[in-house]
Amino acid sequence: MSNQPIDDGVSFLNESEFSEDLGSKHSTALPWVVLIVDDDTSVHSITKLVLADVRFQGRHVETISAYSSAEASAILRSRYDIALILLDVVMESDDAGLRLVREVRNDIGNRAVRIILRTGA
Repeated sequence: MSNQPIDDGVSFLNESEFSEDLGSKHSTALPWVVLIVDDDTSVHSITKLVLADVRFQGRHVETISAYSSAEASAILRSRYDIALILLDVVMESDDAGLRLVREVRNDIGNRAVRIILRTGA
C-alpha cells in the first residue's frame, strides 16, 4: 500500500486567503449583479437586506429591481452583466415568470445567467 496522497480534485481554501477575503470589504472586483423580479415590494426589500453584506469569491452583490416581467425583459436586453435572476413565477399572470425564462433563453439568447424561480405559498 502506497503512502502517496490521492488527488481527488478537492481543494481547500488557504486559511490566510479566507481571512483576507473576509476582511476586504472594499474590493476593486466587479460585483455580482442580481436581478430581483417580483411584483411585491416587500420581497425586494427583504432580499436586498439579506444580500447587503454577502460576498462571494471576493466580490460583493449589487441588486437591481424589476417589478414586472416586461420591466425585467427591458433590463435583460440592455445589460449583459447580470449573474443571477431571482424570479417570481406569479406576477401579472400565473405564468409570467415562466414566460420570462423562455424569453431570456430563447429570444434574448442568454444561456449564461442563472435563474432561481420563486413563488409564494
